[in-house]
Amino acid sequence: MCEAAYKYKEETLRELKRCGAERVVIGLARELDFKFFSDEVISMLCELVPYFKKAGFEVAVWIGETLGHDRYSAPVVDYGYQNMELLDGRVVGAFCPLDEKFTDDIAAWFEAVASSSPDMILLDDDFRMGDNFGCCCELHKTLIREDIGENIPENFLELVLCGGGNKYRSAYLKAQGTGLV
Repeated sequence: MCEAAYKYKEETLRELKRCGAERVVIGLARELDFKFFSDEVISMLCELVPYFKKAGFEVAVWIGETLGHDRYSAPVVDYGYQNMELLDGRVVGAFCPLDEKFTDDIAAWFEAVASSSPDMILLDDDFRMGDNFGCCCELHKTLIREDIGENIPENFLELVLCGGGNKYRSAYLKAQGTGLV
């Protein structure tokens, strides 16, 4: 990750040149205690990107976790964001992309990363990880109810997963896309 690349940048540069690499990818992890990123890590990144560019490498920054990889293993912690809720009702340690506070904070993180001027920024697609197929929290349920024009039926999970093409599945998929635009 970024801290290791910073600490060992000379050794890393030497090895990259030795093996004939053309691109450097610097990985970042969420730092939720700092609302996604600390100034210290961004400062390191702003030194690393030009360091490797000057050495002739294309430099990418990989944001390895956006909504949350830890949805099954980590306890649900209140960071002030709407946690994702799976179709079966389980609340997990990942965040809903419809939560405006979450999207404001993650956008600030992306902006801070972009300030380092990498050649590219890679975002990990952790929305579709695991068996959840998206989010069904109250924010998503509100969109679904508005779309179908009625309350969500008791057998919604069955209708979405097993009912073939229908208005419930379409509304669920539309709500998922709305949060990712």
